[in-house]
Amino acid sequence: ECIYSPNAYRGYARAFLKDLEAVRATSIIDVIHSGECMAVRKEVKMPTQGTCRQCGYISSQELCKACVLLEGLNRGLPRLGIGKSSKVQKALHGPPPAAAVDF
Repeated sequence: ECIYSPNAYRGYARAFLKDLEAVRATSIIDVIHSGECMAVRKEVKMPTQGTCRQCGYISSQELCKACVLLEGLNRGLPRLGIGKSSKVQKALHGPPPAAAVDF
């Protein structure tokens, strides 16, 4: 088990739902029903499911987040996978940063 999982947000959401269920038994079913009734406007562009070109895992981008993070570490850009995807595309298609010089 991940050492960070006790502080994960899903734990708070789970506890909140359990508290709601204690007050009203149908609260979980009500939440599920309201989620099913949500609609997406037609002008909203939904991501398409594809595969990562490096590892073949499911991804909505050209590269999955794991491969982007690994590529960033390999190129000496540890913050590459954190932020906007346009910066990722620019960094991946550009030359790698200059290597550190030992004196």
